[in-house]
Order: sequence, then structure tokens, then C-alpha cells
Amino acid sequence: RTLLAQLRPDEIIVDHAQVSNEVLQLLRRAVPEALFNRLPPAAFYASRAEAASALCREGYFRGDKEKAAAAASDDAEAGWPSALRTAAEESPAVGLRAFGGIASYLKRLLLDTQLLSMRHISSWTPTDRGVGLGNVVLDAKALENLEIFSNSSAHSSKGTLFAIVSKCSSAFGQRALRKWLCAPPRQVADIAARQEIVGAFIESDELHQSLSKTLRKLPDLERLIARVHAFSLQHAQNEATHYQDVSRARLSELIKTLEGFETLDAAVHAAAPAAAELAKETPALAKLL
Repeated sequence: RTLLAQLRPDEIIVDHAQVSNEVLQLLRRAVPEALFNRLPPAAFYASRAEAASALCREGYFRGDKEKAAAAASDDAEAGWPSALRTAAEESPAVGLRAFGGIASYLKRLLLDTQLLSMRHISSWTPTDRGVGLGNVVLDAKALENLEIFSNSSAHSSKGTLFAIVSKCSSAFGQRALRKWLCAPPRQVADIAARQEIVGAFIESDELHQSLSKTLRKLPDLERLIARVHAFSLQHAQNEATHYQDVSRARLSELIKTLEGFETLDAAVHAAAPAAAELAKETPALAKLL
């Protein structure tokens, strides 16, 4: 319940033969029916050997260096992201099995090569273990009763704490704030330091307005980088057919990304002197800079 309340997934993939009816009901309530995907057990890797064979065949993680290393060492797992290697060592290998389901689903959507080759794969750490002693863990009941992300009347974000406090000027800022609200600081000193930094930026109206104006104009750079990577794959074996000028779309996304980083870099350099002066009066900010 806590995981679903914190992550608020957009889509769920599940092996219905491996979970209880109670868990299935929780998962089905978390997303619309059209975004709840039941896959057959065969879609999930049954063993490490099966995973190695499938991933070697598809070549998701094999660039030129990885291919050369695999040829030299005869290692079918050469090039695997470290998180995937760690998952393969576990017994039972539930993480590796789950990854198999994701890979099978993406292959069905013709997106497996574009997305998995990015190697953005990491181990999930439960919130109560990953945040450390310095943070409070809000479970599902707390998130619901306090209406952090969803209200109790219409199950929307209207009037929630997140909607009220979020003054973020960028999409990646909103994602960071969301993580903060799920695990707020426990120590008074940490809370005071965060308040000190926010207060300093508010009082420095010129710096605040300048950075906010720039960030509002920025595209979602994290998402754009992912798109550029997908477009850069020249030999994807399962590229979907695009009913548009693909070359023009690729160039447009690349230009938008480069312009976004140029704008951000210029804003950081322009704000550096004012930020340095502000840091002199704000010890907590000085530690970050």
C-alpha cells in the first residue's frame, strides 16, 4: 500500500499466477483497467540461464566494447548493468524475473531496444531502508489521511499538500519535491537548514525571479535526453513505423535538448555571483554550493 501510494504508478505489469488475490485487488485499484497488464508466466525469466540467453539474443546491453569483452571471456552477462547482475545473484531471483516481464512487455510495444539499451536500471530500496535515520517514512495511510498527493473526495490533486506547496518551475523540480514529501526530514536542524535556503532565495527577489523565469522556459531535459537516446539507435531491429518525417523529428528533439542545456548553463553562470553573495549569509546554502 505504501509503495503504491508513494510511487502512484502510471501502469502496472504483473504475473497474476504469482500474487495473491488481495495483492491483485490492490494493484487493480491503483491504475485504470486499461493500464493494468497481466502477462503469462512465460513472459518472466524463469532462471538466470534463461535471462542470459534472452538478453544475449536481443543484445540490449552490448555496445562495441561489451561485444569484444564477451567474445574474449565468453561471458553471456558481459555489459549487464550492475543492478541486474546483483539481481541475478539473489535467491530467489525475483528482481531478475520481474525485469523479464518488463522486457517482454516493452518488446510487445516495440520499445525494448530503445529503452533498455539506455541502461537506466537500478535496484529499488524500500523507503524505510533507503532514507536513513534522518527522515520520516510516510506510509500509505499517512499519505492518504494527510492528503499529500490525492484528496479524499475526488481522488485528484486539488487541495492536496503537494498542490499547495509546489511552486516548482520545472518538471524535474516537481519530481524532486515529490520525493521530499514522501520522506521529509526528521531532525529539526535539517528542517531549519532547508527553510533557511528557501527563505534566502525568496528574500533575494532578483535571483529568485531570474532563475524561475529561466526554469519555466526549459523543457523537461531528463525526458528529452531519453528521447534523443532512442532516436540515436540506428540499428534497432524492432523500430516502430512512424508516419512522419523521422529525420526531422530527431533533429528537432536534439536541437531542443541542446538549446535547453545552453539556456540552463547561461542562467547558472549569470546567477553565480548573486548566489555566491547569498551563500555568504546563508551557511546551509554554502554547503550545497
